[in-house]
Amino acid sequence: MASESQTSTRVTASSQGSFMERLHRAALITMVLLVGVGTLVLAALGSALYLWDRENDAVVQTVRSAGRVHNLSLVPGLVVRSLVETDSGFYAVREGASLLRGEPLTLETRANTRRYLCDAQHRCLELL
Repeated sequence: MASESQTSTRVTASSQGSFMERLHRAALITMVLLVGVGTLVLAALGSALYLWDRENDAVVQTVRSAGRVHNLSLVPGLVVRSLVETDSGFYAVREGASLLRGEPLTLETRANTRRYLCDAQHRCLELL
């Protein structure tokens, strides 16, 4: 009779162990699947936002005169920037620029709220 109770105890212990192993394996598989799906969703969302921003950057909402160029100075550093002085104000642009004195400029606001300083040939420089 004692051997029957020991056998049933062993069967119960081994079935509980295998149940915990199956539960652990299922939890790991679920976590891997969730991380994979989450990564795919974030990649798709990031791509969609990038394309939306790029599309809206091409749509000009407002154009106004920025005046005529008085002075242009380069700001040295890790990234070269420019400061453009016109008769209506100062404009800091993201990259080095080549503008002629007296050249008329326009200030464009795009659909994604970025602002650009553009010359007569419509070469535009993004403002900081």
